[in-house]
Amino acid sequence: MEKIKFVMTDTDPQVSALCRHVLEEKGVSVTVCEKNGAKALETLLTIHPQAVLLDAFMPDLDAITVKQRYEAMLEQDPDNVRFKMLLDNWVAAKDHPHDILRHGGIPERGDGAGTS
Repeated sequence: MEKIKFVMTDTDPQVSALCRHVLEEKGVSVTVCEKNGAKALETLLTIHPQAVLLDAFMPDLDAITVKQRYEAMLEQDPDNVRFKMLLDNWVAAKDHPHDILRHGGIPERGDGAGTS
């Protein structure tokens, strides 16, 4: 059975290490990439993950733009994997909830209470 592939942007080294550890214990393949939209897009095109955790606002490209560009590139090959996108930095992203949800994002709450 193939492992689930998960990509996340590195927002904090300790948090990234903890997430990687917990997910890998559950059999998930975790890739942590630089907190940069262009680098995240490059990683997605290489890894083709099933789940992604992106910071809502990153240098170069924001999370919604990354997802839009990734999916546009996948249109040429319908067998490519689509992913569920989780957005970190919900507090900053709360001004754009309709955009986030319309593009398939699941905002991560910034208050430590879990996913909304």
